[in-house]
Amino acid sequence: MFILCSNAMIINNKFQKKRTLCSWKNPIEAPKKGELGKGSISWRQLKQLDFTHGMEMETLEAELIQYQTPKVSSYIFNFGFLAGMFYVIQMISGFELALHYVPDTALAYESVYIHIMREVPYGTYYRYIHTNGASFFFIIVYIHMAKGIYYQSFLTKRKAWATGMIIYFLLMGTAFLGYVLPWGQMSYWGATVITSFITSIPYLGSSIVEVVWGGFSIDNATLHRVFVLHMLLPIIMGAVIVLHLKYIHQAGSSAATIAVDTKIQGFFTKLAPYFYLKDLYGLSLVMVIFLYMVTHTPDAMGIPLNADPANPLSTPRHIVPEWYFLPFYAILRAVPSKGLGVIMMLSSIIIFFFIAELRYVSIVLWLIWNRGLLFMGPRTRARYCKLVQTPINLAHQYLSFIFYGNFLFLGWIGVKKPMFWMYILFGQVSTLLHFILIVCLATSSGFHSYAMHGYFLFKDIKFPTTRWERFWGNVKQFFIDMI
Repeated sequence: MFILCSNAMIINNKFQKKRTLCSWKNPIEAPKKGELGKGSISWRQLKQLDFTHGMEMETLEAELIQYQTPKVSSYIFNFGFLAGMFYVIQMISGFELALHYVPDTALAYESVYIHIMREVPYGTYYRYIHTNGASFFFIIVYIHMAKGIYYQSFLTKRKAWATGMIIYFLLMGTAFLGYVLPWGQMSYWGATVITSFITSIPYLGSSIVEVVWGGFSIDNATLHRVFVLHMLLPIIMGAVIVLHLKYIHQAGSSAATIAVDTKIQGFFTKLAPYFYLKDLYGLSLVMVIFLYMVTHTPDAMGIPLNADPANPLSTPRHIVPEWYFLPFYAILRAVPSKGLGVIMMLSSIIIFFFIAELRYVSIVLWLIWNRGLLFMGPRTRARYCKLVQTPINLAHQYLSFIFYGNFLFLGWIGVKKPMFWMYILFGQVSTLLHFILIVCLATSSGFHSYAMHGYFLFKDIKFPTTRWERFWGNVKQFFIDMI
């Protein structure tokens, strides 16, 4: 009898767990098609519904197989998977290179260009896979970030966006350190110029530079520091990637925002095997291009001057970073002052991390632009919000493409040499436009969020009918539910 009861309990637990994998976490019932927003469900409550995956994150099967994914996910959503694959490629090829690299100023260049590329079996392929893999990694990450800006992921999935930006900062630091390790002519002078920016810090700048260099100039101690950090940062990046995936699975895919009125159970399907096959198909196409570049044009994305050994007595005429740093390099050159240029360059990178917080600028603008909403009834406000949310979303999409074009234009300005007055002027205008567009993107996202919130919040609920009661009720709901 005890065995039968135990078996019954086990079967019941398995059945309950299976139901949990496909059920809604929130006690509010899942809306049916065409009924989204009906009743007294606010937009705040609607966002708390677990309609994106609907499963408890308890088992590996729930995360890798049964995870519910929107069916409308196009190939633009493959780039997160591609970035993870290139992270693995970089880790494997970098480990192989680290076994043969010598972090010494007298031997570093020979260990790369002579020992690894000529004496180590398949060493040339390992190095070219690593160098071209870094470029492909940045291409994929930039496209992945562009998708996040387009679908307003920085507003709807803040934790995932924050961890993604931390990964991006770590990737930039790792790429710069790896750029120094071959100890070519551009590596040495690039490290000299970039580390000298620390001297812009008042009072403490010179002392900090000496600590970073390990002396009064770039030497063996500096190269050892660079090598150790280049091996350490990818490990930290891997830990942040795990957090990034965790927050993405909690918040759901951005594809769910494509069709709001189809947020029903049938709109999703399990992750395996459909999306794995789609990801592998996209990976195969990218790998064909990647392997072609590795075997036929391995130096196409590099700098030819870096093939010469480092010479501290000969300064290159033009010190240029790798192509993925060119937009920020153009911002640095657009400002005549060294200290202000460094601040602008760092701000242009860090502002991506705080882009979600810039939405608070839109609160004041929304209240000024739509001050009449505070005196409207709930039905009128819902109709107005539904009317304006589509144009606002369309404006955000146009602003996104303008931002992409301006970012590419900054990269084009960064590669131009020597700097004529025309390029300097274009760079200054494009730098100003870079910051303005980021604020506009955050503002348009906030407007769209408030319009969506107002539509679902006020569609069917009732407020007191007097003018001032409606005013204070709307103000209270605005600051409680949106801020």
